[in-house]
Amino acid sequence: MKMMKISKLFVWIMLSACICACSQRASNKSKDVEVAPKKLVKVDTLIAFYEDYPAFLDVRGNRLCVTLVKSDTCLALFDKNSGKPIKRMGVKGNGPQDMQSPEIVKNGCLVDDERFVFYDLNQQKMFFLDKEGGLEDFSPLTTRYGSLNVTSDYIVGHSTGFDPSLFLMKDRKTGEVKTMDLYPKLSESQEERFKNMLRYMYSPHVLCNEAQNRIVLAMYFFDMIQIYNFQGELQKTIALGEEKDFEAMFSALTNNEDYWGYSSVYATKEFCYLHRALKDGVTRDSKQSQIVKMAWEGRVLDIYDLDVKLGGGFCVDEDGKLYGLIHDVVDDEEVFLLLVFRLN
Repeated sequence: MKMMKISKLFVWIMLSACICACSQRASNKSKDVEVAPKKLVKVDTLIAFYEDYPAFLDVRGNRLCVTLVKSDTCLALFDKNSGKPIKRMGVKGNGPQDMQSPEIVKNGCLVDDERFVFYDLNQQKMFFLDKEGGLEDFSPLTTRYGSLNVTSDYIVGHSTGFDPSLFLMKDRKTGEVKTMDLYPKLSESQEERFKNMLRYMYSPHVLCNEAQNRIVLAMYFFDMIQIYNFQGELQKTIALGEEKDFEAMFSALTNNEDYWGYSSVYATKEFCYLHRALKDGVTRDSKQSQIVKMAWEGRVLDIYDLDVKLGGGFCVDEDGKLYGLIHDVVDDEEVFLLLVFRLN
């Protein structure tokens, strides 16, 4: 956990130095959204993790899958209704059947509506987890992806293995990779001067739905959603807060003002769900959490205010229940709680 905090601090220090040095000249035209936030109320505390460090969540049917960081096994299955453990699997190691740091494929339910879909950058592969808890290799990976999505034709995500780009699309048949330019744009001189930091400044969470011809980017450091089609054409940008100008968003970071950004995302066949968080401009801790429910074409349907601050991943089941993680201290003991909320 200390290593993760140190890594995040380093990225932030480097990012702040880069932002302070540059004067952002680009502007962003965003679509106004007139949706009044609703209150999202917790209905249950499903699981308490005292020893494990849960990171990402996904759900299929009555099974809830949790990826674990501080554990000899990387995956755990639970009954989503009772919280009862079903099975643990995914031995941490370097062997051909072992795992290191599996993450949820962001649009996994669009890939397979029964099996869970993961990727492991250290093992350079994707794999399925079936109903019985068996693991099956799905596809090798040759690129270091972040926020990875899979379709029948493409792998879509953000990558730190290429020159700075907003996101990339890799043709699974031909291997051809298409990268999308950073947007909004910096000047050429600024891009060159800060080229080693641009991948952090423009880090997005990515979701895609090939059937809907939509790729959704939710920016980590900025209150911005970008909607693209599979031809790589920008369709819409959305800013939910009062500030719509990209230069002003950069300025807020430079001046250590509080800022909104997107901490995690989740896809279903019908909707995109985005975790929007208000960050403290000095400590960078979350001060407020919202869940944004959006149709794939970019129409914001609902915004939910939470009375807790989510951390890590979340997921939404077919019954409209949201499962999310919070970090807490109970009786002087550190604990991660898996909470259940009802969206509808």
